[in-house]
Amino acid sequence: MFQLLWLVVAIPFVSAVLLALFGSRLPRRMVAISGAGSIGFTAALTLLIGAEFITSPPAGNAYVQHLWIWMNSGGLQPEIALYLDSVALLMLLVVTFVGFLIHLYSVEYMLGDEGYARFFAYMNLFVASMITLVLANNLLLLYLGWEGVGLCSFLLIGFWYPDPVNVRAASKAFIVTRVGDTAFAVGLFLLSTRLGTLDIQELMHRAPVQWNSGSGIAVAAAGAVVGRSSWQICANAASNLVAGRDGRPHAHERTHSRRDHGDRGSLPDCTHARALYAGSSRSVCGGQSLELPRCYWRPSVRLPSVI
Repeated sequence: MFQLLWLVVAIPFVSAVLLALFGSRLPRRMVAISGAGSIGFTAALTLLIGAEFITSPPAGNAYVQHLWIWMNSGGLQPEIALYLDSVALLMLLVVTFVGFLIHLYSVEYMLGDEGYARFFAYMNLFVASMITLVLANNLLLLYLGWEGVGLCSFLLIGFWYPDPVNVRAASKAFIVTRVGDTAFAVGLFLLSTRLGTLDIQELMHRAPVQWNSGSGIAVAAAGAVVGRSSWQICANAASNLVAGRDGRPHAHERTHSRRDHGDRGSLPDCTHARALYAGSSRSVCGGQSLELPRCYWRPSVRLPSVI
């Protein structure tokens, strides 16, 4: 079953291409079968591979599938290769099974939308990019999967593009992630020049040697590549917050800073809300506070009656 690992990536990617090219000509039933069925088949295949991994683990508890050499330039030979260990298997199960449930729900939820096939093409490509990111044997292939995830996020955020608010939100998310990805690329260049490889397992062996020899910049670059993901989560949260607040309060949000509900519960004032949000974001984002742009909105939350 390990030899079929490449199908886990190929099936959702091929389905995404077919839906993008021919989805508008297919009946919605066929679109649903291709969109959700491909992810369901991928999840079932992942389960079979996981069962074999548990019952008959490969040598060293890791399986590497070398498909082909991506490029050969200046001694750098990144491969299109997949690496499966226990951690990658766990994340692969999460991506495929949760992705299948989302696709299954979307079959009925998106049924009346004009962009039915386009939506499933985006979602299939999203899952294929996530699987590439999880199974990548080297950082360059991981970077390709990460960029695919960023592209699909942009496409899905702006899916209903006739609404200018959605277009602005997608553009802001795209710009913020590209700024972070630039630093990611710089880290890859540093690792390549200092350590001579982008293979993840080989980097883990060479980095301690470089650190002990006093060349800490390569290890710092590796830390930047890893730490960039956590900061990206915080940056995306801030971007989505700003994108969704254009000065017009939503229907479910209160327009007054304090309102009594008759049970001694009231909303905090603007200053207190800022302090609460800054404290919570500081604890999540490594001590860096994310401030609200303006206090023209109030969360639709009622404090407990014990206050």
